[in-house]
Amino acid sequence: MSKWMFTADWHIQDDSLMDRTIGSKYFEDKMNILSKIIRYVNENGYEKLFILGDVFDSPNPSIKERIAFHEIIKKKNDNYNIHIILGNHDFEKNGLDFFHEMGYLTKYTKEYYEVCYGCHGLDGQVLLQSWGSEDKPKFYYRYKFWLGHAPVKDFYMSEITKCKSGLGLDDERFERYKYCIFGHFHIPSKVGNMRYVGSPYPVTFGEGDKEKRVLSYDSDTDKITSIPIVQITDGPTLGLSTLNIREKKHIKMIHHQVKESGNNSLKGTILRLKYNPCIVKRSKIDRLANWLNEYNPPYYIDIIPEGLSKINTKSVDKDVNRFTFLKNFSRYMKLNWKDKKLKRKALKILAEAESDSIKGT
Repeated sequence: MSKWMFTADWHIQDDSLMDRTIGSKYFEDKMNILSKIIRYVNENGYEKLFILGDVFDSPNPSIKERIAFHEIIKKKNDNYNIHIILGNHDFEKNGLDFFHEMGYLTKYTKEYYEVCYGCHGLDGQVLLQSWGSEDKPKFYYRYKFWLGHAPVKDFYMSEITKCKSGLGLDDERFERYKYCIFGHFHIPSKVGNMRYVGSPYPVTFGEGDKEKRVLSYDSDTDKITSIPIVQITDGPTLGLSTLNIREKKHIKMIHHQVKESGNNSLKGTILRLKYNPCIVKRSKIDRLANWLNEYNPPYYIDIIPEGLSKINTKSVDKDVNRFTFLKNFSRYMKLNWKDKKLKRKALKILAEAESDSIKGT
């Protein structure tokens, strides 16, 4: 029997937007999840652990990030190997990256893990292909697994955005291998024999609320199964959830839903409250956040005002948008307004929303 585990997109970074927004505890809790993944592999008889790219968020990580990585990896036992595929965040074109600096930019190393740079075969079963490496057609017919780090069309890059470039699922290579498992996109997904593992915790605020996981392969059954991170951590884990408040009645609905779900249902959840500043006042959102923190505390509450995708000159107050006004503010300023009073009203609403956003983050 042979058991393998697949994970990807750790993005070890201590000053990301989420870390700066939530605080230092977020970095510590992310590293705790990674440590528990290593512990799970240690305790459950795995022979290989594959990390499919983007171990770090930068090719030149800080001292704190390097120490955190080595402290995690050192916890592995001697019963299995760790194989790392370099992702787009792991190296620069000039090769001056962490793994190169540490002497690990070769197929095999003498210490805790092995690094794949380029396109290599492993044990006659696996094709390992790092970000941007050249294809080797002679490998196509030989291996059972294709493990890589690359974009594939029509998979979700974020909660609402599909990838429009990269490999296509009609590429003949996807037919040559029985299992294709990639890193790069942080949302767990599967189409046919192609899978994205996803990140083990939220790396950005736009990843949606899909459950985080790792993948496991068992040679006895010849099947790949999904293991939720919550099962590995044996308790609440980090996740995202967004509540859209576009009407006043939505606040009451949220109260009802939270009470129905029971205590601790939001534990470990990074909760985003998106509200329409034209309909709902910030003060009501603040009261909702305070109630949530008292009644059913989430891991963190992030309050985001929504802007206007298109300003209706007849009724600014009722116009609702799906995009943040911050991305479109310059567009509003350039509009040719016929009604000057309406223009002042709209700009006042947007200015208040901008002020709320700065305070909320």
